[in-house]
Amino acid sequence: MNPPVEQNHAGSMPPEKLISTLTIVYALYLFSLIMPLCLIAGVIWAYVKRHEAVGTAYYDHYPYLIKTFWYTLLLPMAGLLLIWLAMALEYEMSASIASTVLVILGLLLIIFCSVWFLYRSIAGLVKLNNGQSVSPSGWW
Repeated sequence: MNPPVEQNHAGSMPPEKLISTLTIVYALYLFSLIMPLCLIAGVIWAYVKRHEAVGTAYYDHYPYLIKTFWYTLLLPMAGLLLIWLAMALEYEMSASIASTVLVILGLLLIIFCSVWFLYRSIAGLVKLNNGQSVSPSGWW
């Protein structure tokens, strides 16, 4: 008969390991500015590892990172949809003012999302290194 396998109970992981895991996820997020697939690797890692932080001061970083991923994915898509709609309007109706406004709004949404992603990634990493929690439900 095999001896029982020791299970990792919630909150039993050493804080150093939690900090290093979260640092890797934040680093993947920031590195995704150069290689976008790193963002997907980071969110997968966050989903897989978040159970290890349940009951610790570091748990809030995981929903924070996951929320950052989803909004970073969806907001630029909305911006691109506005730009595509502008091109369709221009092609079908020669609505140059409306299409120009939609292109500007789409580009502003993409730029805002990029700055927001960069801010959240850096701010979360700084708070992690200072031993502080983040607000997963907050926008900033």
